[in-house]
Amino acid sequence: MQKWTVRIGRKTFTVSKWQIFALLLPFIFIICLSLWSYGNILYSVILNVNKSLLTKKRDKYMEKITEIDHMVQSLERRYSKIVFRDETLRSALDIPSQKEARMLGTGGRYPHDETNGVLDRKVVTLGKKLEKMRREQALEVKSLSDLELNLIRSRDQLEHTPSIMPTWGRMTSGFGWRRDPFTGKRRFHNGVDIANKKGTPVVATASGETIYVGRMGHLGTCVKINHGYGYTSLYGHLKGAVVKTGDRVKRGDIIGYMGNSGRSTGPHLHYTVLKYGKDVNPLDYILMANIIY
Repeated sequence: MQKWTVRIGRKTFTVSKWQIFALLLPFIFIICLSLWSYGNILYSVILNVNKSLLTKKRDKYMEKITEIDHMVQSLERRYSKIVFRDETLRSALDIPSQKEARMLGTGGRYPHDETNGVLDRKVVTLGKKLEKMRREQALEVKSLSDLELNLIRSRDQLEHTPSIMPTWGRMTSGFGWRRDPFTGKRRFHNGVDIANKKGTPVVATASGETIYVGRMGHLGTCVKINHGYGYTSLYGHLKGAVVKTGDRVKRGDIIGYMGNSGRSTGPHLHYTVLKYGKDVNPLDYILMANIIY
C-alpha cells in the first residue's frame, strides 16, 4: 500500500491514501450538505418568485376578466332594451313576436365546469356568455332586418293609401243614399262632392299610377289613379287634366283643375275611393282638418 510521509513542524507522520481519504470525507460531506442546502434555498427562492409573479399575473387576468364581465353585463342590459323596443315595434306593426325564438336560444344558469381554479371557471363562464350573446346578436340582426322590411312595406303602403283632401272647398254632398238633384229620385252617391271656384287645383290623394284620363259618362272629364294595395281613386267633373295615362304621381301632385264637366249643377269635384273594387266612404280616407261643410 502506498504511503506518504507528512512533516508538521518537527513531527513526521506516515499516512496511507485511505487515511487521507478518511480525513477529507467529513469535509466533502459538509461541502456537499452545504451545496444541497444552498440549492434548496435557491430553489425555494425561485419557486416563491415564480409563485409571486404567477399570482400577480393571475390577479391581473382576474381584474381584466371581471372588467370584461361587467362590459358583457352592460351589453346584456342594452340588449334587453333593444328586445323591448323590437317587441314594441312588432306589436305596433302587427308583426309576430320573436319571444319563442329568443327562448330557444337561451338557457338558465351556467353549470359549474369541471376545471381547476377560479380563473378557469371565470374564463369558461365568460366564454359561454359571449357565445350566448353571439347567438342572440345573430337572431336580433335577422329580427331587425325583418322589421326594416316591414317598415319599408308599411311606409310604402301608407304613401299609397289615400289620406288627404283632393282639393280645397266646401263639401256639398256626402257618401251614401241621397235625392238626385236632377231626377229627384233616391240614388246612391258613391263619393263626396267638394265645391269651389272653377280652376281650383285638384291633387292626387296618394302616390300611384294614372290608369285613366278622359270622359266618363255623367262624371265628365275624369282622372283615375291606381295606388296599389287594393286602392283606387277617381276624380270627376274636372275642367281639365294635367296628367296622362301611365304617369306616376305622388301624393299632393296636381292632376287637374276643378270644373263642371259632365252632369253637374256647378263647379265641384266628385271624389271616389275604391278598395279592392268596392266603393268606400272617402271621409274615412281624408284628414278632416281641411273639410268645410
